[in-house]
Amino acid sequence: MSEEEFSNLQRAINERGHTWRAGETSLSGLPPEEQQYRLGLTLIPEEMDRIRAAIITRAPMAAEFPPSWDWRDVNGADWTTAIRDQKACGSCVAFGTLGVVEAMAKRHENDAGLQPDYSEAHLFFCGCGDCCDKGWWPTYALNYAKNSGVPDEACFPYQDHNMPCSNSCTDWQERSVKVVDWEEVTDVGARKQWLSTTGPMVACIAVYRDFYSYTGGVYRHVTGDLVGYHAICAVGYSEEESCWICKNSWGTDWGEAGWFKIGYGECGIDTEFAMYGVTDVVPGKPGPDPDPEPEPDGCMQQIKQMFGLS
Repeated sequence: MSEEEFSNLQRAINERGHTWRAGETSLSGLPPEEQQYRLGLTLIPEEMDRIRAAIITRAPMAAEFPPSWDWRDVNGADWTTAIRDQKACGSCVAFGTLGVVEAMAKRHENDAGLQPDYSEAHLFFCGCGDCCDKGWWPTYALNYAKNSGVPDEACFPYQDHNMPCSNSCTDWQERSVKVVDWEEVTDVGARKQWLSTTGPMVACIAVYRDFYSYTGGVYRHVTGDLVGYHAICAVGYSEEESCWICKNSWGTDWGEAGWFKIGYGECGIDTEFAMYGVTDVVPGKPGPDPDPEPEPDGCMQQIKQMFGLS
């Protein structure tokens, strides 16, 4: 987008009375066909019909929750993990799912200082297959994580192109974290209660062109065509700002260092889609430590000692 286009977009945002900020991001300047690869939520018609019916017909639940919650700061502790980047592969479902699983692994151990890093490549390419061009659905990913488990990142490092499941390490099953169980939550109050008591949740949204230019604030769709659908990780909410707080998988050069806020009800997040919470996880055994550097031979060791390098 040009400076004029950014200015026009920001003017439209302001005229609507919204507060989010538009600007250049790592995705805003990409061609539309490349932007498309940053999505990857494939809609399942029968699931969409069932979820819509549940949202429309189910009476609101009696839920209790505080006025705001953010797993990045619970009494000074951060229970989330680092922002990742799915790059040019429609693997968002794997990233959104493991954002939840990693946080729940920290919760399982009651240690916010842990930094678990599980393999999006294994979950996506073993659970879905050659799906960079196809995308996936959250319940399929959650069921794979429950039934088969997902190993650590070192077992199967992520690359943004289709890779065979055989690339996983031979002991991946022993190293895999497993989801104990998961729940689908359609009621908005129940989501807030889950977020404030249990952990982050997988969420889904429709993506419009202006979302690629988001740099901060509470996003609300203003202009641009619908370009596809996306899975993310919801980590909190704010009643004051009427928004969900979410973790994206587009790297730290987009949004608020990779994070974003989206208004309640925007882009179908509350009206078209469910959220999915994980009750608990069972961590696998750690992978082997990297091989130590070989000791220098005696001659090299003497030279190092002479120059004070040892």
